[in-house]
Amino acid sequence: EANHPVTALYFTVITTTTVGFGDVTPNTMGGRIFAVVLMILGVAAFVNFASAFANIAFSEPEPVVDVQHELSDAMAEDLDQKLYRHELYRHVLLDNKMVDKVVLDRIDRAFRKLDADRKGYLTLEDLEGAD
Repeated sequence: EANHPVTALYFTVITTTTVGFGDVTPNTMGGRIFAVVLMILGVAAFVNFASAFANIAFSEPEPVVDVQHELSDAMAEDLDQKLYRHELYRHVLLDNKMVDKVVLDRIDRAFRKLDADRKGYLTLEDLEGAD
């Protein structure tokens, strides 16, 4: 309905942001339906933007993993002087307070209970035998 591209852009921005000054209005039924759809999309876009902004603004920072410096003590305690992947995970999770030691100990106990042959991994037979 707009006679000029700038007027159409102005109407789109004003309608999408739901400001609606009223100086440019649709005169036909098609224009009004278009404006309603544009308003709904504008609100949805604003909610999406606000959600993304809140996630960035209020999210917890990524844990810092200084593997070389922090893990030498953990390796010194280990009898074979090797640090396996699961040990690194455990250390980082505990050090960054992402999980409680009690929870990890429960997981370890549950694994040991399922690992009847003590091979250090689970098979379908282990899982079927646990019933």
